[in-house]
Amino acid sequence: MILQWGGLQPLLDIVNNTENKAIIKHGTWAISNLCRGKPLPDLEKVEIATPTMAAVIKRESDMDVITDAAWALSYLSRVESKLDAVVESKVVPALVHHLE
Repeated sequence: MILQWGGLQPLLDIVNNTENKAIIKHGTWAISNLCRGKPLPDLEKVEIATPTMAAVIKRESDMDVITDAAWALSYLSRVESKLDAVVESKVVPALVHHLE
């Protein structure tokens, strides 16, 4: 219902515009869950989360937050045509850094 009523964009705006670590953590977790869902959501409804999740991975240091954002990106790239958006977000170097 959240996706159907356009609730993802306000959540993305909150995560993008706060420095409150608790809000970022819980918001990223919620976004990740909206991207996976059962049944799987339409990618067209969740692909707008790609830039925000990439930005979270690049700027945050909390590994729980980074893990949730990485899971979101994995759900968002489950179709090869959507993988390009993840790569174009230039998040891959940050992901590799965190893997080290």
